[in-house]
Amino acid sequence: MKSLKYLEWIRTKPCCVCGSLSEPHHLKRIGMGRNRKKDLVEHYTAVPLCRSHHEQAHRSKDYEKRDSGRWLLLIS
Repeated sequence: MKSLKYLEWIRTKPCCVCGSLSEPHHLKRIGMGRNRKKDLVEHYTAVPLCRSHHEQAHRSKDYEKRDSGRWLLLIS
């Protein structure tokens, strides 16, 4: 249950790019069909991104590579 509390905490933080209201973005992919309401180690890779930057992160060519968060540097 601790990782779910971490996600709750992430939701209270501003977007790490622009400072707007945020939602958790997982740097380590969880995968389709997995129960995101379970305690998962991947939750600890979440960072706060606003909806716009979250969508931009998913569209980034570097997103698929998971190049140590390089995409985050590109959009900031």
